[in-house]
Amino acid sequence: MNSVSLLMLLAANAFVIGIFVNFKTCPVAKAPMPNESGSDSVNSMALLRGETVTAKTDTATIPSTATGMSTSERIGQKATDLTINTGPIDTVPVIQPKEKKLLKLDPCPRLGNSQGNQDCLIDKIFDAIGTTNKYYVEYGFNTNEQCSFSGPNTCRLWKEHNWTGLLLDGSHENPAINLHAHYLYSNNMVSLLDKYHVPKETDFLSGDMDSHDYFILKAILDSGKYRPRVISTEYNQNYPLSWEISQIDPTINQPDIEPPPYLFQNCTWGASPSAFRYLLEHKYGYKMVAVTPILDLFWIRGDILDELNLDVPSYESLMAGKVPLPCHPGKSNPFFLKNLVDVKVYEETKSVRLSNRAAVQTILKHVQSTTEPTIPCLGRLTPAQLEEYLWEHPPIGKHFV
Repeated sequence: MNSVSLLMLLAANAFVIGIFVNFKTCPVAKAPMPNESGSDSVNSMALLRGETVTAKTDTATIPSTATGMSTSERIGQKATDLTINTGPIDTVPVIQPKEKKLLKLDPCPRLGNSQGNQDCLIDKIFDAIGTTNKYYVEYGFNTNEQCSFSGPNTCRLWKEHNWTGLLLDGSHENPAINLHAHYLYSNNMVSLLDKYHVPKETDFLSGDMDSHDYFILKAILDSGKYRPRVISTEYNQNYPLSWEISQIDPTINQPDIEPPPYLFQNCTWGASPSAFRYLLEHKYGYKMVAVTPILDLFWIRGDILDELNLDVPSYESLMAGKVPLPCHPGKSNPFFLKNLVDVKVYEETKSVRLSNRAAVQTILKHVQSTTEPTIPCLGRLTPAQLEEYLWEHPPIGKHFV
């Protein structure tokens, strides 16, 4: 084996050693292993005997002198005399996450096809996230026409953008626009969506029933069959932001109930914004992206926002100054209380009585407060009336009877 061959063998060993110690002193320099060539074995033994073998090239100078050292010392000699000019090591670049783009939909003027500026917000939302099937579902319809009266949220989609979809209401029907009359409850809503062949990931779902809207939406999402990409929910603007209160679906207690005469509950209709937040954000991963004041909240599925690298303003900033607002006559007697539940307690206990009691306790605490003004909706109620209601509906053990 000539000196160049030996150099290559030693350089390879030294290079590996240098890589593992970041080209600093290595604790042990191992003797080269012989290969099939007899000359390799001779030169390797020469190293162990203490003879000097020096090999030079353009890239390495590797002297090895172990004269006067025992065999074990020679084998364990530190490789401080191994010098390899390998140049700088390339570092692995750190990939920084791409900064998310903030989705800001305001200001957004009314375009004349909805009750407020919903039509503008809907246009901007789908401009940002795109469409898949251009299919809508809107329930709680107050007209037999697609575009009339107070303005359905889907009018512009149908009229200007060639969308199609399903419309549902308890009192109105028009097969020409796929509007069907059904009283809607949590125990029949999903079967109606099945019946009319609604896509699982319909682009837009809009609810405006002025009553148990929360429980209709809960039934749709809890079924696992439907995951709308965008949802609008009408909210009760009379409630403080911290309240998670909704009007109860009567079929939860009475599954076979006949449709009762509809009675608008004035300032305690529907659900608070934070009730919808609990369901949509905390349970199903939607994010609120916009508000039509006094009317509707708009939500986009979180996975869609993540895929598009979009961020949204905080819930609190979007709701700032929008609740509580006095928009309906207040209550003077506690009879309405039996229709209310705290949705978080209901989700945790599945007990209407326990969640009803929690809602009433929230209202009682508010009315008794000396640090914050009572909301106009409850301004004529007295603590004594609320305490009497709680006394007449006491808990027994963990559940109510």
